[in-house]
Amino acid sequence: MGADLSKYEKRIDSLFRIVPSFQKVGKKGYHPGIETMEAFDHFLWHPHRDFRIIHVAGTNGKGSVSSMLASVLMGLGYKVGLYTSPHLVDFRERIKVDGEMITQEAVLDFLERTEGFVTENDPSFFEITTAMAFDYFAGCEVDYAVVECGLGGRLDSTNIVTPVLSVITSIGLDHTDILGDTEEKIAYEKGGIIKPGVPVVVGAVSEAVQKVLSDIAQERGAEVHFTHQMSDEFENNPEGDSIIEAFLDEFLPQMDLKGDYQGENLLTVMQSVHVLFPEISDSDLEIVMDSIFHAAKRTGFRGRWEVLSEKPFVVCDIAHNPHGIRPVMEQLCRVYSEALSKSVGEKPKLYVVFGVMADKDLDTISGYLPREAYYFYTAADSPRAMAPCKLSEWMGSRNFSGEEIPGVVDAVRRCLSQASDNDVVYIGGSSYVVAEALKLF
Repeated sequence: MGADLSKYEKRIDSLFRIVPSFQKVGKKGYHPGIETMEAFDHFLWHPHRDFRIIHVAGTNGKGSVSSMLASVLMGLGYKVGLYTSPHLVDFRERIKVDGEMITQEAVLDFLERTEGFVTENDPSFFEITTAMAFDYFAGCEVDYAVVECGLGGRLDSTNIVTPVLSVITSIGLDHTDILGDTEEKIAYEKGGIIKPGVPVVVGAVSEAVQKVLSDIAQERGAEVHFTHQMSDEFENNPEGDSIIEAFLDEFLPQMDLKGDYQGENLLTVMQSVHVLFPEISDSDLEIVMDSIFHAAKRTGFRGRWEVLSEKPFVVCDIAHNPHGIRPVMEQLCRVYSEALSKSVGEKPKLYVVFGVMADKDLDTISGYLPREAYYFYTAADSPRAMAPCKLSEWMGSRNFSGEEIPGVVDAVRRCLSQASDNDVVYIGGSSYVVAEALKLF
């Protein structure tokens, strides 16, 4: 029997109102440091010690990598918890066991059991949800939990754990007001998840970032594995790049995570699997690949180059910083070029429903946006969002064409009313724009 829906919804609304998330209010919702989280963990009798943890940080790709790793572990027969953020449609998306969201009853039970601690200690929204995840995973007796960092790493609430593997997917400029204004400074913060003696896998990063992370790993006696050195066979092999390229050409099309950028994430996952299970059998390796191919379906992962319609072609992606936007726009332009080359008669149009948070590097982001597109400037329901009128004015001054539509749903509807079956539509700029748009699909 389900939880009292009205009671659940009231409690969740109260949680969001009283303890606003970073995603909603920015720095005011961010509590740097892990002291409160450690106290919360002590209050709950350290539930995260009951299972093995893979800890994932990174500027972009950490959600995809986390979901693929969870799917792999599930495929290999383990019971697996998955903790990610933010959610797109339902709060419970953040906490899953074997692909199933935490129950409403469990959410209510946790909030009621911890009400006294929360009142006395004033934890952040993310600290509450992190504690909830660890408590739920322990109660479900998971074998593994894949835990995604919220922001940074060193001072992130999740960094109370000692994992069996740390993963850093990528390093780019985002949240520079909190994490630092260079890749090296951000790498230092992300590298904070590296623990003594715990191996770490690092995805595609610059040489400068490699040095920062290598130094941290060496200092802590942690073996570091970079995905550009996938194996001894590839290292110092003049054909190494072509071997990896052939691997990606074969397997990327089979994945249900369709973004071109998933190639780097796939390499990170494969390196992680190799570190976790160095003696993996050929039959288990087949299971691993099948699990990766179906990761989005098995884990309920959404919003990463997710195709919402074929006619017109409508796709959304939560990329929201320059490092993430660039490959997505490259793929969008390729898809549009293919539509143009296949068209007979009226030329297909490219439409973009676009909204950003006010703290993003719009100057750099706009350099990657297609100028041939027609834009519908909008804003998610968040005080952090840039107002559509301001976004429209800024983009117009740089010779982009478009119109402002205040609400995301209205913007998507307006866009779809203009689009023909042969047109291409992109929805993005912010995970919150995507979250609101998904409700229409």
